[in-house]
Amino acid sequence: MKFLFITLLIVGGCVAANAQSCLKFKNGVFRSSYNGSSVIIRRMGNYQREDYIDPKASVSFTVTWVDDCTYTLKPNEDYFTRFPNTPKNAQSTIHISYPGVNTYTQTTTSSFGKAPSTAEVTKID
Repeated sequence: MKFLFITLLIVGGCVAANAQSCLKFKNGVFRSSYNGSSVIIRRMGNYQREDYIDPKASVSFTVTWVDDCTYTLKPNEDYFTRFPNTPKNAQSTIHISYPGVNTYTQTTTSSFGKAPSTAEVTKID
């Protein structure tokens, strides 16, 4: 019984520490890549803008946090203008894992995409 209690304390502490580590990634400027193109991500509150370097493109999303390490992105009108074939009910869910000092791994699932994708993200500001 004592072993079970100690194990639950350790596991609970690890989960809480991971959630706390995700909080620092809710807002800021980040760098990542998508399909071989570098992207700068600016996330502030419920707004996210993604600036792709090559080919040059900018799109924005509405952010809704599900929990400390998971959020959803819904494309704003500029996204649909740039990518008119995207379904109007499109939504992506992003889960942050392995948070480090200024990096994390994100796994993205999409209501209109195929398999989940994984990317490394670095906070630059």
